[in-house]
Amino acid sequence: MQLEISQFLVWIMLVAFLITAFLRSGYPKLKRWNMRRKLMDDIDAKYESLRNLRRNLVYHIDWAIDRGEPSQARSLEPEIERIDSELEELRIQYEELLRGKNPEGKSFK
Repeated sequence: MQLEISQFLVWIMLVAFLITAFLRSGYPKLKRWNMRRKLMDDIDAKYESLRNLRRNLVYHIDWAIDRGEPSQARSLEPEIERIDSELEELRIQYEELLRGKNPEGKSFK
């Protein structure tokens, strides 16, 4: 009976040690990984939204040119340039996240 209680206490201490070790080292890493994944998903969603917007603008520019309204087409071109620059910024942010850097300058490693 005494031996069973001792073994039980050893198991309880081992489990408590493992839980403490996870909470001290594993949980922060899991939290950083989850934050990084969420940021990457947000960037990906914005990127896809801007790509769709750009595709629609290109369609409207082509349509305006076909209708013989080049001034309408020229008025939409700055918007395409703005979207292209935003897409480039998002691509850079995404690549930084892949390398383990946070866009705010903090490291995820």
